[in-house]
Amino acid sequence: MTDKHPAPKDPSEVSREHDETERRLDGPALIIAVPLLLVAIYFAFYGVDSGRSDIETAQMGTPATEAGQVRQITAVTSKTIELPHLQPILPPGPGLEAVEVNCVVCHSPRLITDQPDFSREQWTEIVHKMVGTFGAHVTADDQDLIIDYLTFIKGTDTSGDSQ
Repeated sequence: MTDKHPAPKDPSEVSREHDETERRLDGPALIIAVPLLLVAIYFAFYGVDSGRSDIETAQMGTPATEAGQVRQITAVTSKTIELPHLQPILPPGPGLEAVEVNCVVCHSPRLITDQPDFSREQWTEIVHKMVGTFGAHVTADDQDLIIDYLTFIKGTDTSGDSQ
């Protein structure tokens, strides 16, 4: 019959095995130790960068170089350019003012002009969704004017009211 529990080891053997294990650096320990050592060497040579830009450092002030004196910092200048803002223009049509007053509060004109062409029924559903679901404050009369305008500029109806 085999013994399920091995015989206890001699205490001198256990301590010798423990000492040898502590001195070895291989396998997973080596995989972790080498990158950490490389990072430590890097920071020892190059130091730690605060991550601040020169402008941020200049705005913070500088430490005293001698008792009671502060190092002079030269001013940093930057150049700016101005680009023209080209606001898309909504095409003229019946109900344009209602759209400009009610819709452009939340939407850019480009969002309106970039929409695909829809039927009058689809535009009606969209406008009612804006009021009912999203809470747009648009009167019933203005809703009709908005639907007329959207159908006029982006409608699929062939009755002559759309483009």
